[in-house]
Amino acid sequence: MVKPASVSSCRFHYHEPTRNSYALTPYDGTTYAADELGAIGLPLPRIDGQPAIASDLGNFVYEIYVDGAWVDLANTSLSGFIYSPNGYNQMSDANQWGYWADYIYGLWFRPIQVDMQIRIGYPLNGQQGGEIGNNYVYYTFIGNPNAPRPDVSDQEDIAIGTPDDPTIEGFHLIWQDEFTGTSLNLNHWNYELGYYLNDDPNTWGWGNAEMQHYTDSEENVYVRDGMLHIRALHDRKSFPQDPNRFAEYSSGKINTKNHFSLQYGRIDIRAKLPTGDGLWPAFWMLPVEDVYGPWAASGEIDIMEAKGRLPGSTSGAVHFGGQWPTNRYIAGEYHFPAGQTFADDFHVYTIIWEEDNIKWYVDGHFFLKVTREEWYSAAAPNNPNAPFDQPFYLILNLAVGGHFDGGRTPAPEDIPAVMQVDYVRVYKQGEGEPPGNPGGGGPADPSDPDEIIIGDEVRGLKKIGDDLLFYVNGAVFADLHYRINGGTQMNVAMHHDGGGNFTYPVNGLQQGDVVEYFFTYDPGKERLIPHGSLISMA
Repeated sequence: MVKPASVSSCRFHYHEPTRNSYALTPYDGTTYAADELGAIGLPLPRIDGQPAIASDLGNFVYEIYVDGAWVDLANTSLSGFIYSPNGYNQMSDANQWGYWADYIYGLWFRPIQVDMQIRIGYPLNGQQGGEIGNNYVYYTFIGNPNAPRPDVSDQEDIAIGTPDDPTIEGFHLIWQDEFTGTSLNLNHWNYELGYYLNDDPNTWGWGNAEMQHYTDSEENVYVRDGMLHIRALHDRKSFPQDPNRFAEYSSGKINTKNHFSLQYGRIDIRAKLPTGDGLWPAFWMLPVEDVYGPWAASGEIDIMEAKGRLPGSTSGAVHFGGQWPTNRYIAGEYHFPAGQTFADDFHVYTIIWEEDNIKWYVDGHFFLKVTREEWYSAAAPNNPNAPFDQPFYLILNLAVGGHFDGGRTPAPEDIPAVMQVDYVRVYKQGEGEPPGNPGGGGPADPSDPDEIIIGDEVRGLKKIGDDLLFYVNGAVFADLHYRINGGTQMNVAMHHDGGGNFTYPVNGLQQGDVVEYFFTYDPGKERLIPHGSLISMA
């Protein structure tokens, strides 16, 4: 069970109780009626006659009675409830629950529109995961059928491309990796390595108590059959930061930092995920620069995260606020239709990131929206778009263990575990030719007319005669010049490299030399941000 930071960090002035047993009794009753909003607040049971304290929270078991069986409240695909750590999410019409603390600890639920039963248990030995036996308190909720749910009628489903054709009406493909080669494209991706953040021995497990170290071995990261494979293996290893601490598994983690970044747009990732206790596949984004300070003041966008033991659902989230531990997050879950899981087929995970909101989809089906009224950065209180107004880069990884699912350990049969990624595609709104095949984007033909537009009539690249120009809304922002050996050269042709970058041959270089360059557009400051450099390839 994931506990919200705002609760798990609370410290009230309780004396550590002395307990003779861990028997539960109701705090003040067992029947609760929903109010006009459909909300119910339930104090946690007393343990041996004493109120629960912070260290007890991770030991409780919460279950709901559904279709004749008691099911884990946290198993959203069965319980029908999602966990909302920062309070009720007004952008979601789902059944929600979470913790509250007001001298005592409790749970809240909203909106309860129908009658239901909940039970709360506690291990008889006081240890997390211990036998509960009959040590439960049973509760009856009386629903309010008139309780409102948020109107989400504007949150429509979207079209997605096919494995063979990335074309989506209304979107222009600007970057992609279809993983069609035989090795990872290092012009697109970097490896992240090791077991520690910034070589700090206090950040073992990537600061999150994870159990894997990351490598650049083809045993962990490889491209085969048109797919990227990230594989977790039993591979015990220690590191110089703390020779007595061992990472029990190896796995893979790659990112696009300094190769590709995005500020606003759409990202589609088609993937098949592994199952198993403690497995944590993820597609996510971090800012290129920590403009607003260390994590999470500068933000994090989670496109997809999954718990390997719960294959019926995945989640998305944003992290924001202040530097840890004053950070906050908002998350939501997608539940696959009956008979489907994230492991038995490929699914497409999408975010559409706009200036004032971010939306999440699975297979084109909407499940979460977060707006700038809900996020903030403590370092920029007067900037409503912060921290999600900066370029972010992409990260793909398969973690093992960690706090995300309570530090669970895989069973022997869960390892090796493989995450497969069919493609990563990045779009901007507007029509245009996608980079590389299919869909065009080849080298300019010398017989082409004097004026050629690559992109759309809003923004893109324009070749007029021998001049290649960036343009936005028809305004020329920059000629493409490079200073080489003290002089200035201008390219006269271009071609796609198969991704979102362009390669420009430049007059005056030796045979085989090229200049590689790409850019992003910052609409807020009406400027082009270069991300390229001269690369000599003799």
